[in-house]
Amino acid sequence: MIESFFYSLQLDKNLKARTWKEIDSEQVSREERLLIELYYTTGLDIGYLAKISTEVIRAKIQDEWMGQLPHETLIRLRQQMSQAGSLLFGSGIHKMNQAGLEELLKKNLEAEFVRELKSTRVICRKEEYTILPTPLRLDADPAYTGKGICIGFLDGGFYPHPDIMKPYRRVVAYKDLGSPNAAKSNFEKPDIHSWHGMQTCVSAVGNGYLSNGLYKGIASEANVALLKVMGQEGFTTEAIISGIEWAIRKQKRYNLRILNISLGAGDEAASFRESSINHAAEEAIQAGINVVVAAGNESWMRVTPPGNSPSVITVGGLDDRNSLESRTHNMYHSSYGVTADGILKPEIIAPGIWVAAPTLPGTEFYREAELVWELAHARTAKHFEEILDNYNYPIPFFMALQGLDFQGKKNFMEQKVREFKLISPHYQHVDGTSFSAPIVCSIIAQMLEANASLSPENVKEILMQTAKRLENVPVERQGCGVVQAKEAVRSAKKRVLSPGFSYPQIRDNKVTLRYRGDAQTVEVLGSFNQWKDGTPMQKEEGGVWSVELEFEDQGTHAYKFLVDKKHWMDDPDNISKVYDGFGGFNSQFVVYGTPAIRKSLERVESALDKIKSIRFQSEEHREALFEMDRILAFPAISKSPQLKDFFERRMLRVLNQLKVHDVEDGLLIHQMYNGGYILETPTLNLGIDVVSCQHVWDMYWKIRPDVFPEITRLLDIAFVTHRLPDHLDLDIVNRMISDDKLVIVPSGMENLCLNGVIGFEAWEKRELYSLGPYDMSIQIEALPGRYRYPMVTDIDMRSFRISITEKLNLLVLGEVDNRSALQVIRQAGKDFKTHLLFVPLPISDETRDLDLFYQLIEEIQPDVILPSCIGELAQKDALARSSYRRAWELLSRTGREFEILGWGDSVKVGFRGA
Repeated sequence: MIESFFYSLQLDKNLKARTWKEIDSEQVSREERLLIELYYTTGLDIGYLAKISTEVIRAKIQDEWMGQLPHETLIRLRQQMSQAGSLLFGSGIHKMNQAGLEELLKKNLEAEFVRELKSTRVICRKEEYTILPTPLRLDADPAYTGKGICIGFLDGGFYPHPDIMKPYRRVVAYKDLGSPNAAKSNFEKPDIHSWHGMQTCVSAVGNGYLSNGLYKGIASEANVALLKVMGQEGFTTEAIISGIEWAIRKQKRYNLRILNISLGAGDEAASFRESSINHAAEEAIQAGINVVVAAGNESWMRVTPPGNSPSVITVGGLDDRNSLESRTHNMYHSSYGVTADGILKPEIIAPGIWVAAPTLPGTEFYREAELVWELAHARTAKHFEEILDNYNYPIPFFMALQGLDFQGKKNFMEQKVREFKLISPHYQHVDGTSFSAPIVCSIIAQMLEANASLSPENVKEILMQTAKRLENVPVERQGCGVVQAKEAVRSAKKRVLSPGFSYPQIRDNKVTLRYRGDAQTVEVLGSFNQWKDGTPMQKEEGGVWSVELEFEDQGTHAYKFLVDKKHWMDDPDNISKVYDGFGGFNSQFVVYGTPAIRKSLERVESALDKIKSIRFQSEEHREALFEMDRILAFPAISKSPQLKDFFERRMLRVLNQLKVHDVEDGLLIHQMYNGGYILETPTLNLGIDVVSCQHVWDMYWKIRPDVFPEITRLLDIAFVTHRLPDHLDLDIVNRMISDDKLVIVPSGMENLCLNGVIGFEAWEKRELYSLGPYDMSIQIEALPGRYRYPMVTDIDMRSFRISITEKLNLLVLGEVDNRSALQVIRQAGKDFKTHLLFVPLPISDETRDLDLFYQLIEEIQPDVILPSCIGELAQKDALARSSYRRAWELLSRTGREFEILGWGDSVKVGFRGA
């Protein structure tokens, strides 16, 4: 009975004159009704379904479909069939005769989803495609194709597929970083490692050349840079980092704005701070590249590096059941969870199954797939045999065909099509979050085409704000929900960049919240009012609801909106969210400052401004810095706008002093952030680990945009001791290189920066000439060392001995640990008289660490000590942050002269014989 019903819905000359009432009178079962609805909302194979018996249908629904739809019930689906929005059942079909039914079906061929498909390719029938093309399934805006944008892909191998090579080549670069000495022609040789990278790339940016444009990616005109990171030993950390560094270095050359990483390596339980791959990913974002990472395909595992890095966009998988009906959508079995740093991953999800991707040309599979497809679609027995006769390769299943009649052979080949997952002769459907991430990359390419000024932060914020959550799926699995391609592009076009603006608006202890939506009443409830007695919001002009909340103390607060006394929802404009424990999100904000903190900072700043000489007013200076210790001890103080503003004003003070340049002898030292200094001599300005704090972890301060470019302009040479963002600021380094200034870095960092940096190997000595306006020279010796935090072992560290013509000898230890520094100094010998030592304090107060520190000081015997890395806000441990008081206590025991500086402080130092 259901067989005849399915045949009655086919648009051909055999369409039967049966009305819905007639079918209903035949008592079509609930399961059969469900199957009909599923067909019209998923595009299931009608020919296959029409051959199935009622018993098989019932078993399939109960055993398979219900297992795939745990959040739905048969009864609920049956009720929904008659509701508006259903493709057919909301159209009054039960009142139609044969002509009306046929007309309705013809109209459905012009339905919205088909019209969207026509924008990418003209089709005649829905049955023409088995798998929904990606632009159609995500409702992507066809006006944007990623033109002019380059996407980098890191993967195990690639192949120049026609979808990215014809009618013109869009591969702007191919680099084998896993086997650097391999022949470039290997790119054109298909092998087993070429599959994954080729499919991930083409699924995002292919133009559908081999499918007449049907299976194109969303960014079908974007360029690609293909970075192979697999060698003979598989994926290596070194190759992955090299790939990321290559992307950073070539960003401007190719307009490489996006980097896809559909792989992972490392410990899921470790902090992102302990992974060099994460460090490289954060550096790429610092350089302006959107880094998109696949979450992984194991739902029982947390996300591994680089997906657990805070600034990357981590993408989980959506199972949309190859359907445009969102009610049936569910999760793919992708990895998720809270990272060791307390960050919920993934942020968004995108199709992770039923994704169209090409097969690999030149392989045995490719040839067999063509054969299987042709045989499955043979028109007659004679045609079937002709296809076999024209195939010039061994046929693995040849014997299995013997003894079968034509229909038996067709059935066998149709089964082969399913085994091969074929959707056309040259394409198959694939699955994995390895495809979810590239799909998001293709949407980002559209966004950047629409608005090239978007930063990685802007892009991530838009994607999260516009995503749409799946109902009845825990938020910790899906993050903000399913990426919304068209809405993301629309928001990108409208986004006007406003430096300094953020939401929620937080000023001292006052927080302004807004809700945009139709409502009669809106209240805010949260942890600050014990989730009861909600605070009413007021409706402003334009229909926006707002409220200002005031808090007595600093703290983190979760909240929700209660709309019309019955609808709970998190704040859609606030991307900071936490799992609420009930399958949803709470929005979150942090009150980082209070009027008391602002007044404390004002007192410190006033006291520091009154100090004309740190040496002669040491007691006043010390008290001001001890007050600073108390401020920096507040929880989450690194996010405080008050503290950021204080730092900005102190940096302006340094800038103004640099402009005056009143140094006739000796050395004027300016304290920047952390281990950063600017040294003014009569003839040169040197920078050491100067950063703006825009990229420092847990801070991300946006300083007034003219401050650090001006500071950079006044430097003659800069030194960088290692690659972490509290010592390396790529904006500053690359700006100096562009201005033909010198920048000295560890040799392992050369690939990160623009061509022109000078990389120093360990133990390398060099003299540089013609520096500054007076053509001065300096001598540099680079010393090796280990990072002082033992959980990170693979950072290329340097200490520098610097001798300036004026006979000033500086030793900059960066963040080398005391033990390795002591060994290196002893190995280097005592022929270097250290006038000024920049040294980090011990990371603990254990006796062995303190003893090593004092041994190091005694070995070096400097004239003056400057402790570095005080008030290091990126460190979570209070002792590791260190404090000004602790610095005074430790250095007072050395019996040597020392200077302790706060942000923006300056001190004049002279040396005997200088």
